[in-house]
Amino acid sequence: MLGYNQKRQLQFLSGLAGSDISWHDMVVDLLLAVGSIVFVISMVMLYGGRKTSDPAQRLYLRFLRKLSRAGVTHRSQEGALDLAARAATALPAKATLIREICHIYTELRYGGASEKQFQHLQQLIKTL
Repeated sequence: MLGYNQKRQLQFLSGLAGSDISWHDMVVDLLLAVGSIVFVISMVMLYGGRKTSDPAQRLYLRFLRKLSRAGVTHRSQEGALDLAARAATALPAKATLIREICHIYTELRYGGASEKQFQHLQQLIKTL
C-alpha cells in the first residue's frame, strides 16, 4: 500500500472514532483498555475459583479459619500433616485434637475414608 503513512493512518482511525484523534489519545485509550482487561482477569483469578464442592475440603477450610483465629496461619506450601505438627507445637493444649483432625482429613481427602469418619471430623472441628 503505497502512500499509507502516519497521516493517513490517523485519518482512518479518526473516521472510525468519529472525531479527530491523536497519538496521545490512542495511547491513553490503549492503556485504559489493557489496564481494564488485566484488572478483570485478576479479579476472576482471585475470587472466581474459591468455591469447592468437596465436603472434606470445606471442613478443612473451616478448621484453618479456627486455627488462624488461634494464631496459627496456614502456609501455602504446607500440607495438612506439616500444619498439624507446627500447630501442635504452637497450641500444645490442643495438640492431640489438631493431629487427629489433620490425619482424618488426609484420609478423607486422599484415601477411601467412610461417612462415619467424615462425621467424626465434623465433631472434632466443632470442639476445637
